[in-house]
Parts: sequence; structure tokens; C-alpha cells
Amino acid sequence: MTTESITVSEAGTYTFFVVVTDENGCEFTTPEVEVTIWDEVVAEITADGELTFCDGGAVQLTATEAAEYLWSNGATTQSITVTESGSFSVMITDANGCSATSDEVTVTVNALPTVSCPGNMQVRLWGDEAFTLTGATPAGGTYSGRGVSDGQFNPYTAGVGTHVITYTYTDGNGCTNTCTFEIEVINDTSVPGIAEPSIKVYPNPARSILNVTVENQQINEIRMIDMLGQIVYTASVQNNSHEINVGEFKSGIYFVQVITTEGMVTQRVQVTR
Repeated sequence: MTTESITVSEAGTYTFFVVVTDENGCEFTTPEVEVTIWDEVVAEITADGELTFCDGGAVQLTATEAAEYLWSNGATTQSITVTESGSFSVMITDANGCSATSDEVTVTVNALPTVSCPGNMQVRLWGDEAFTLTGATPAGGTYSGRGVSDGQFNPYTAGVGTHVITYTYTDGNGCTNTCTFEIEVINDTSVPGIAEPSIKVYPNPARSILNVTVENQQINEIRMIDMLGQIVYTASVQNNSHEINVGEFKSGIYFVQVITTEGMVTQRVQVTR
């Protein structure tokens, strides 16, 4: 080079000296100067998942490997875990003291939808038919739980007891929330003013023959109903005892419904193989 000054910009280590000639033609050489230019530092942020997610989720942001880190939220680690909405950048410094700052990364955390369930309720095993579940908001979600199918609750399928029903709703952002309520199924088959018959069903579990007897009353009709609410056996009896051959029934839970001259009663039985 023959200019008074030069510009060096590429990374590397260079040794320079200058031979100077004055107006009299005299020359002298300067001492050598060593110049080192380090590689440019590039700061980038990578995410281990989506930058938009629902409340309760998280994303980990990781900076380019370096000697030191300073995030826009004050953190000084290579990675940070973000659970709230915001914009994040990081300044990194390498071992040579060279620094760079990344572009901002924006994280969006969507709130979960507010979901409300109807109040607890009580239904009868045999007095109430399957019914459509309603009352949860926002509309458009799904109900689930024992006895629930296609948005309907079937007391026969659920059986006697208290059942927790879950309502699940997903909003337009794909965020899901749930609430729960209880439906109690009671075995209330009594008729006002009429005594409920005393019934014996044995053996329970049954493999082949199931015996049904009623004290001091005549059995008019006997039904067996499966867990889907389907009547799988019916008989007119006109006696106070009856035998049911369950040898061909599938293993499972059934309900024996006995209708007498003075009332109706139901018992749960199990058929085994």
C-alpha cells in the first residue's frame, strides 16, 4: 500500500510496518505493529417450542453460546424459561470481549377461557330417563364422565351413586379449560303411599341361575337392564319368586327391576363367567 493510512476489516492477525520517505529522499522504517481482528459476534435466540401458547405453558429461549449473557429481563444465563407475554432480547459477550445484541423475540401467552358449570343435581335411577346436559358456559364444549354419551346423561348407565361430570371447552386460540359438577343417582323407586317390596336376588355374582324372591307380594313383571339402559330380559311372573337363566348373558353389571302388586324395586347384580 502506498497511502498514508489503510483500513483492515477482515478477521485475522496482521503485522504491519511502514517505510517512510521524506521530501529529501531519506527513508526510515517504523516498528512493526501486530493487529488482531476477531470474528464478528452474532447473537441469536432459538426457542424450543411455539412462541404463542396458552396460560400454564412455557417456552425456553436459548442464546448463542458465549462467555456472558444479559437478557432484556435481567437474566444472565444462556437460557431462560418464559411463561408470560413479552418481548425478549439478549446481549452476548464472547471470550474476547466482543458483544452483540439479538433481535427481539415476542412471546404471546393466551389466557384460558372462563368456564362455568351448572349446579349439582339429583336424579332417580328408574324414574328419570336419559337427558341432555346443559347449563355449562360458554356453549360448544363437551361433557364427559360415567353415564355420559353424546352430551346426554343416562342414570341407568351411570348407576347409583355420585358421579363427577366434566365440562371441557376449547376457545378459538386452542386454549382449553374445564369445570366439574356432580350428578347423584338415587335408587328411588317407591310410589307414595305404597310400601316398597322387600326383594332378594341371589347369588350375586351369578353365573347361571339368578333367583329373585319377594316377601308377601306377587311379582307381576321382572326386567333385566344392562349398563347401556337396554332391556335384555323381561318376563311376566304372577308369583313371588322367579328364576332367570343368565348363562347366556355377557359378563358385566345388570339391574334387576321387579314390579309387584304394590310397588317397584331395583337391585344391581353382576353376571360372571
